[in-house]
Amino acid sequence: MFVALIFYPCIVLSTAGGCHRTYYRRRADTQSYRIVEQNTRDPRWSVPRIDITPDLRSRFYDRDDPDHPPLPPDDPTANQYMQCAYGMRGDKQWSEWEKSSSVENPLWTDDLPGAPKIKDLLKTPRIERLGLRESIEVGLINSRDYQEQIENMYLSALVLTYQRYRFDLRPLGFLGEPSTSAFFQNQPDDASNLELGTSAGVSKLLPAGGQFVAQLANNTIWMFSGPNDTGTATSIGYSLVQPLLAGAGRKIAMEDLTQSERNVLYAVRDFARFRKDFYVTTVTGSRTIPLPGTTGGGELAFLISGQRSPTEGFYMLLFILQRWRNQEANVQRLEALIRDGQLLRQAGRISALDVTQLESSLASARSQYVSLERRFYQGLDRFKLQLGLPPDLEVELDDTLLEPFQFVDWTLFDLERHLAALVLNAEEENRNEAFQELETLLELVIPSLEVIEGDFETLHEMIPDRKLTPEESGTLLQEMELHRTRLNDLREVATELEDSLTEARDLFDDTQDLTPKQVLDSVDVMRDVRRRLLTIVRELTGLSIAARVEMVSLPEVPFGPTEAVAIALDSRLDLMNRRGLVMDARRRLEIAANRLEGTVDIRVEGELNTQPLFEGDNPADFRGKDSNYRVGVGITTPLDRRRERNDYRAAQIGYQRTRRNFMAAEDQVKLDVRRELRHVVAEQKKFESNRRALRVSARELDQAIELGDSPEAAVGGQGLNISRALDNILMAQNELIEAWVDYETARLNLYRDMGVMEIDEEGHWVEPTELTNDSESNSSDQEASLAEPADERNLAPNGELE
Repeated sequence: MFVALIFYPCIVLSTAGGCHRTYYRRRADTQSYRIVEQNTRDPRWSVPRIDITPDLRSRFYDRDDPDHPPLPPDDPTANQYMQCAYGMRGDKQWSEWEKSSSVENPLWTDDLPGAPKIKDLLKTPRIERLGLRESIEVGLINSRDYQEQIENMYLSALVLTYQRYRFDLRPLGFLGEPSTSAFFQNQPDDASNLELGTSAGVSKLLPAGGQFVAQLANNTIWMFSGPNDTGTATSIGYSLVQPLLAGAGRKIAMEDLTQSERNVLYAVRDFARFRKDFYVTTVTGSRTIPLPGTTGGGELAFLISGQRSPTEGFYMLLFILQRWRNQEANVQRLEALIRDGQLLRQAGRISALDVTQLESSLASARSQYVSLERRFYQGLDRFKLQLGLPPDLEVELDDTLLEPFQFVDWTLFDLERHLAALVLNAEEENRNEAFQELETLLELVIPSLEVIEGDFETLHEMIPDRKLTPEESGTLLQEMELHRTRLNDLREVATELEDSLTEARDLFDDTQDLTPKQVLDSVDVMRDVRRRLLTIVRELTGLSIAARVEMVSLPEVPFGPTEAVAIALDSRLDLMNRRGLVMDARRRLEIAANRLEGTVDIRVEGELNTQPLFEGDNPADFRGKDSNYRVGVGITTPLDRRRERNDYRAAQIGYQRTRRNFMAAEDQVKLDVRRELRHVVAEQKKFESNRRALRVSARELDQAIELGDSPEAAVGGQGLNISRALDNILMAQNELIEAWVDYETARLNLYRDMGVMEIDEEGHWVEPTELTNDSESNSSDQEASLAEPADERNLAPNGELE
């Protein structure tokens, strides 16, 4: 037994330093990840990633040992207080430990999309062709908000590990954990002794509120003077306490555990919804609106310079980029028209005012071009911050999504610029070059005719899928026939121009010495060919716009307002959490009410003891006469309950507030869904209106140019007509793509706010492929259901309400 008394303290002493910090971290991870995984099995809030360790490619990935990281870079002035504080020297380890040169992962730029595989220190990191998928990928890897949401989920599980542990069998010692102590006592000219004390036990919290404790305590003394006696005494104590009023029952004892379990579920749902918000915000720049009564913890919060910075969606960047390009094309076209106008002015076909008006429009267009350029790059920098990238990183956007909105055939645009810049005069060398240039440009027009003819064929096949009304379909078919007729006319004109140019070229080649009149006639023929060819190119541009603008389609939204609201109320994850919060408040009311009760505890206690110290030397010789047993009741009267009374009343008010907040949350969900659905309908109408406006603007430009080229046209006013037509085309193009961006934003917001947006493992939206059974009736009733209710009161004959 003496050996046992020595062996146990040795075990305690050997573990006094505790386990290694790596062991604790790994145990915490194992338990927390298991809890999170258990709560992600429901497909409605399943998430692909629960590990809080950042991606190896992340900007904030830490490549150092997490349990022994090097010291990060410090402020030099503040670092002085680690070396010496209040006149006392600091720890030497602060100077001896390894130091890191940066808080940022030094290799994060190696894996950027489009980055060179061989690292070049002299080359600035850049992302080439950053598209929508790459933006999502980069954001998931580098977004600080995304990482924080995963950590919130982990931290909620970490809290739960302790709440579960409270109901496990736990080690216990005197005033805390198992312990041992050894003291040597010596008094001069008197006795000296060595005292060894040991305490160890277990405790168990029961689901109904009871608590069981069992503890062993041993005290052994070795006397080194006098008779050199050795004394030992051991006691095993146990206690069972079961509350009957305050603190009694499973609903009270298990409340903290229950709430922690529910908090993990809430955190998982919050993260699942955050993934939807993250996708929508990255694509459109539209952030979710927190439900009433929440702190907005699940909201995207990009803090730059201490302020919440506005988000910049990928679609909005594309919209600004396309506006910038449209403005650039407008500037180039105005420059070409000014060159053409100067020639017409010399011929007396237009006035000086017409040219001045075009020059004024050009100056304004250049100013807008510069503004759009600045706005694009400013938005691009904000978008980088949104993805967790530094703003000085070079990024090139992938504009593949803009291809359907390239209404202007750039081949025709280049032809127009070349024709406008073509110089024609009577010099022989210039005539040769002009003939060759005109023949080359004329040959390029023929393929453009075929391309536009193919566009009309494609459009004809798409009409049945456009879901147009019979009237709209008939109107579109009539316009297509007119465009095809005009296309055939232009093909005949191109053939005539080819013949005219061939005759002039033959005359020029067959005749050795041309008379001055023949030279001027040949130049006039080339100028006429150039003018008519320029007219063909411009008309083809209008026909190209008319065909391509009709080929852009919008994905349908198959929900009516009633169905959409019902789905949202059933599917919104944050609303599920808000519903759970009402029950949480109701349980807290019971907890507060229980604390008003008096304390009535049944106690069963006892001690098994050996002989008293120095009366025995066997630490296991337990004797009944030295032991005791107690059974009783502990009562505390509830006379001082002012604080508990206030807490109870506050819990009642809190419960009512939570009920009201949940009702407000439901109303907010209904409002969000109806607003976004109304937005979808409005933007769809706006898109169709802008589509028609662009067709009309293209026709207006053709007519303005044709009028300016007509010999019968009155001198004056042509520059203003062309300038206005160009402005209308530019505005219609910009408004059309803006309507598309707004429509997609509203559509994504709708699916997110309905709670039916499915995000795959890579963070992308899996668009629904099947519509609901009653989608047609929902679509037909959509506009009527969302319209403002009519006033059903009677109207007087004068139109006023009675």
